[in-house]
Amino acid sequence: MAQTRTIPRTVIELGTIDDVRNAGNLLEQHWRELCTDPELMELDPDWRGYYDLEERGRTFTLVVRRDGATVGYSLNFLFPHLHYKQTLMAQNDVLFVDPALRRTTGIGPRLIRATEAQARELGAHLICWHAKQNTALDSYLPKQGYRVQDVFYSRRL
Repeated sequence: MAQTRTIPRTVIELGTIDDVRNAGNLLEQHWRELCTDPELMELDPDWRGYYDLEERGRTFTLVVRRDGATVGYSLNFLFPHLHYKQTLMAQNDVLFVDPALRRTTGIGPRLIRATEAQARELGAHLICWHAKQNTALDSYLPKQGYRVQDVFYSRRL
């Protein structure tokens, strides 16, 4: 008798701040992988601030689910640009996909395209991503037609 194999079902759908907050250990994995100064920047999100923005319609969240479990997210801000108030900007705040799914599923690029599509649907004129230097995202974005808008530097005080 032949064995049947269940193929995991992966979907990207609209979510909420709670979906990111309750995504198991994904936030901690994200922080551990990308935080450049962990002894200064302890993982402690201002959830009330996020909820306030969500209630005002200033965020949108996409969630990646695989067989019902959250395995990735894209949380974004949506604001008129302060220098160019006629320009509605989508600014990605956090983007993360479970490392075990990155290379084999193509879910990262799908999540980025879905984020772009949602931003467009919400009326955004421009979408901005921040990427740590020498990461997969830093390498990927220019290949997709993104260009450097600003360079962001930091120094511990």
